[in-house]
Amino acid sequence: MSGRWSGSPEPVPSIIQLGPHTGQLFDLNHLSSGSHVDIPPGGAERLDVAARLDADADSYGWNNESYAHAWRNSGWKLPQGRYLVRVRVRSVGEVAERVYRLVADVGRTDFRLEAAMPKDAVRD
Repeated sequence: MSGRWSGSPEPVPSIIQLGPHTGQLFDLNHLSSGSHVDIPPGGAERLDVAARLDADADSYGWNNESYAHAWRNSGWKLPQGRYLVRVRVRSVGEVAERVYRLVADVGRTDFRLEAAMPKDAVRD
């Protein structure tokens, strides 16, 4: 799954009225399934990979496609637990990779991504 650079443009919702029902419609045309940003040498950008929403016990993988699934893409549903997340960032001629631990078996305020521990098993 591609992640989502936090600073990437978000679709702007339009409020629509269908009879007695009001809803939001997102224009997803300017979003792609991938997420690309220019980061200058020595620069930094945040990358979103998962989200815990509202009072949900489960979490979801997060990227630009999440907007098309009301923020909850069932294909990326993560039941409560702990997960290893491999982050790979590609640049011209280089690839940087690091493994993190997603702590998703705690309350929403403690939901987090942290450095993987040496004892964590990493599968290719």
